[in-house]
Amino acid sequence: MSTAAPVLRRSTRNAAKRESPIVAEASAPAAKKAKTVTEKKAPAEKKAAAPKKAAAPKKAAAPKKAAAPKKAAAKKGDKKEDVTAEKTEKAEKTEKPADTKDEKPAETKEAEKPAEKEPAAPAVKSLEEGDALPEDLPTIQTHNGETTTLGALVKASEKGIVIFAYPKASTPGCTTQACAFRDSTASFKSHGYSIFGISGDLPGPNKNFFTKQNLTDIVLLCDPKYELHAKLGIKKGAKGTVRSVIVIKKEEEKAVIVKKGPATPANSVDMAAKACGFEVPKKVVEKAGEKEKADAKEGEAEKKE
Repeated sequence: MSTAAPVLRRSTRNAAKRESPIVAEASAPAAKKAKTVTEKKAPAEKKAAAPKKAAAPKKAAAPKKAAAPKKAAAKKGDKKEDVTAEKTEKAEKTEKPADTKDEKPAETKEAEKPAEKEPAAPAVKSLEEGDALPEDLPTIQTHNGETTTLGALVKASEKGIVIFAYPKASTPGCTTQACAFRDSTASFKSHGYSIFGISGDLPGPNKNFFTKQNLTDIVLLCDPKYELHAKLGIKKGAKGTVRSVIVIKKEEEKAVIVKKGPATPANSVDMAAKACGFEVPKKVVEKAGEKEKADAKEGEAEKKE
């Protein structure tokens, strides 16, 4: 009898072992591919996430760190008040120059405006020879303090009035001028003219002048505002008197200026007398001339001293 040949059988386990490497090898590349896909996708995700970096400007909030001194100040207590006081002082110092810079140009602009200048006072027209005496002349005071006007003085006279203008009471030249008229009052009165002196002095100084020089029958007129001076044309500068002579004569119902002009202490009397129609004694004029020369020499001596 022949023996049957043994049949070789592969176990399923061995077959699986042998086939499994192939499957493993086949799956391995797939896993590698999956890894590469994920690795490739990862950069894409990073690139997509990149725009988030735009949120970086939030870091601008860093200035909040400036608040840190507050914590330190809160701990230190009184130092906080000192710091704030110093800051306010610095702020005031810095603000003040800014205010001055803003104000200065405004002030200069206002100062440069010509439109704001006040209009100059109109010049007063003075009276001249031949003019009638107006009724609206400024009032004046006498050395006794009485208020009057030139119109009233002319009306109270017989034919008119003579006015000698002098710069200042009780000065050498004015004393010579006043004393020359004092020595001639009788002659003027006999021709119907009253004598007056006028200056910018107040009643007090003129009263002393009148008393000291014994100016009997002469009334001294006081015009400290120089308003009547301006109307008569005898004002010198802002406050001053031109030494002069004015003769006002009655003519019918009006008073007319028949003589007006500058004079010297010595020739004032002679100038006024001729305008009134007579001549004063030579001795009066000579005496006034001598006194004037003596006053001039005395003045020169005082200047040298």
